[in-house]
Amino acid sequence: MARKTSKPAAKGKPRPTRTPITKTKATAKGDGPVPVVGLGASAGGLQAYGAFLDAVPADCGAAFVLVHHVDPDHKSLMADLLAKHTAMPVVLAQDQSQVQADHVYVIPPNKYLEIKKGMLHLSDPTDRRGTRLPIDLFLRSLAMDLGQNAIGVILSGTGSDGSAAIREIKEQSGIVLVQEPTEAQHDGMPRNAIATGAVDYVVPVAKMPEIITNYIRHPFIQNGVAKKVLGENAKDSLEEIIAVLKAHSPINFELYKDGTLLRRIERRMALRHMENSGDYLALLKDSAEEARSLCADILISVTSFFRDKDAFDYLEKNVIEGLVKSHDAGHPVRIWVPGCATGEEAYSLAMLVIEKISTLRKDVKVQLFASWPERS
Repeated sequence: MARKTSKPAAKGKPRPTRTPITKTKATAKGDGPVPVVGLGASAGGLQAYGAFLDAVPADCGAAFVLVHHVDPDHKSLMADLLAKHTAMPVVLAQDQSQVQADHVYVIPPNKYLEIKKGMLHLSDPTDRRGTRLPIDLFLRSLAMDLGQNAIGVILSGTGSDGSAAIREIKEQSGIVLVQEPTEAQHDGMPRNAIATGAVDYVVPVAKMPEIITNYIRHPFIQNGVAKKVLGENAKDSLEEIIAVLKAHSPINFELYKDGTLLRRIERRMALRHMENSGDYLALLKDSAEEARSLCADILISVTSFFRDKDAFDYLEKNVIEGLVKSHDAGHPVRIWVPGCATGEEAYSLAMLVIEKISTLRKDVKVQLFASWPERS
């Protein structure tokens, strides 16, 4: 079990009181997973963490995991310092410990932290100092483990740690919040996160707990993938929603799988605190901003090098060799990647083709085109 840090009583200073956001306590329904909030910070993180815990209700029903950049050679006092800001237990994360609702877990010095099946796992860093990205590592594991129950938060700090992983949280239907850069002591991490286009809220730290609490109390979270959120007329609502989106995007969403579209619609409804598809349809008709946000959610640009291993293995073994062999020096191999996102897939294909050209000793050039739908 995780070790609970001592909580020295503050002399002459009463613990700050908190006004509950709603009267209903949020907890994971039945044996469902506990929503987990992963908070990443670097320079200026202690103040941001303290402000967050000052505002969060002690019975909101989520677990909180704090991942920050810390000197690996010194004992961390972060857990003890933050325990003064909340009535929740604040503990240093230990290996093989199961997360519990209304608990706060802090990454220990000189460790990597991941979550798998709701359990925290510690490991020794293998990267040299200066290249370690513990926030990205944890948030990626959070996205894969908890899906829509994953909430990513980026706070004060320098650099871009966390920015790569928040796309994956959004892809898995979780939500991402970022501290207002003008409020942060160091705005590098917030601004880099915002630049990804995968952020749902940019707000002062004190406003984050209310957003998170309302989100985890929505049926989309309480019932897992809320199949009944859209009501009996889900199919009719879906068709009408697609019709509205046609006015805001050149993409034909009729070709998308219904399941994919419904998950994205339900996610936007959760962010808007709506449970009725008719109400959400009316909002889309009245709000061009919300329609664009839904389009952006559906087109979320999540990618990585050789991301779909089976697909790239098939291309390498069954397509690229024949393609290279069939081209002479005067006829370049031309490839188009129509959905390139941030480019990793295009570069992955280029590497495979260049390696095959070298292996076959062919004097062939490569022309690779990559495009992505322009967003409003």
